Amino acid sequence: MRFPSDFKLVGLAIHRAGMALIISISLPVFSPWTMADQKVCIGNAGHQLVAENEYRFFLEKTKYEQFHDRYGLAQAKEIAAFWEGEVEGRPALEVLREAATNVLHAYRIELAKAAEKGFALNKSEREDVDIYFYRLTVEYGSRENLDNELVKTMGIRVADYEEIYSRMKLAAKFRLEWQNEIAASQEELKHFYLENRNATDAVVASHIARLKHDPEDPSLLYKGEQLAATEAFARELYARADSGESFAHLVYEYSQDVSSKANDGKYRFHANEGIAPEFEAAAFLAKVGEISWAETNFAFHIIKVESRTEFKDVQERVLRAYRSEKYNTAMEAWKEMPEYRMVLDDEEVASIRPITGSF
Repeated sequence: MRFPSDFKLVGLAIHRAGMALIISISLPVFSPWTMADQKVCIGNAGHQLVAENEYRFFLEKTKYEQFHDRYGLAQAKEIAAFWEGEVEGRPALEVLREAATNVLHAYRIELAKAAEKGFALNKSEREDVDIYFYRLTVEYGSRENLDNELVKTMGIRVADYEEIYSRMKLAAKFRLEWQNEIAASQEELKHFYLENRNATDAVVASHIARLKHDPEDPSLLYKGEQLAATEAFARELYARADSGESFAHLVYEYSQDVSSKANDGKYRFHANEGIAPEFEAAAFLAKVGEISWAETNFAFHIIKVESRTEFKDVQERVLRAYRSEKYNTAMEAWKEMPEYRMVLDDEEVASIRPITGSF
């Protein structure tokens, strides 16, 4: 299932039938929730309810956005084992559910704020939604096929997704207007930039990748002596690059990253754009021209930073980041306000598991 890039959603996995999620959220009434086949509990008077399939959608959305690129698991059996394990000393499922709950909570606050301001999608925005679903229907051959794909990959129906998608557009509309009202002087922006360069700069980095799996079959992972030999050879390449040997030549001769090899191994990227975090950290910490090392789930990397932007190159991005930080601070304050508090039934949340068929 292909989802819109503006919400960074891509193919997910299969539906797990189960009991209704019991969630009550103390938000101002903004409109009745009408998701198809929803199962909700009755909350206190005036409280808004969240359906199980809505929570499931945000669980899968968060799983992809916050876990996919970072952990990069490819095989169903590995994914199933991953969710039974730990992430940074905590149960992986606990970390995922906490993150998904935070995303859902922010989304419902944005909807409440939009309602308070009398926001609604205009004609053009509604047409954009219609066009998006028309194109999805054409891509999958029929609405029935699209419905089957959504049930398979997200555990929700087309009508569910149409409603969620429209509401996400409305939430984004409030978020953008709120952020655009924030003004900042050049002095404030420069100070913010110097404290947050890694979040706003773009880096061009060349790299040599030595894969930790068979280049012809990614499912055949190297282990033991084979993995050790791969790392040892990558260390040799690092030493050669660090001693001044032509980096472009080493890329051409030895890099196993086919996608970047034709461009001398170069990538241009900002922080948090889907680059493996270990690679990103090494690139942003290194000085221009410096050789650095990174190990990711996929490969051993020898990295050379070719260039890095300056404030004058990224002022618009700095302003967006500055506004985003202010917005996130406001959101955390809103979450603590009684009128926006969200309460979940822990047992019901714990009964909902992520799809293990794919990331």
